[in-house]
Amino acid sequence: MHRDPAKRTRLRYILIAITLATLPCYCVGLIAVRAAGERTPIPTSTETPTVTSTPTITASPTDTTTITPTLTPTDTPTQKETAS
Repeated sequence: MHRDPAKRTRLRYILIAITLATLPCYCVGLIAVRAAGERTPIPTSTETPTVTSTPTITASPTDTTTITPTLTPTDTPTQKETAS
């Protein structure tokens, strides 16, 4: 099972051409990484929970007044009749 030497040579030239064509991309990437320097961390935000309350006001359309009688006991001294 011998391969054709012409096909092998052609495959070799194709692989060399691909390697040489992509080499500049690798070089540009390496230069960009070196030029970027040290990466600073991105600040993170922390959320602080806050409690807010909304008062609810309920109003009736009519004003209602209820009168309740109140009995107040009074202690009045009474005179006892004494037998003389």
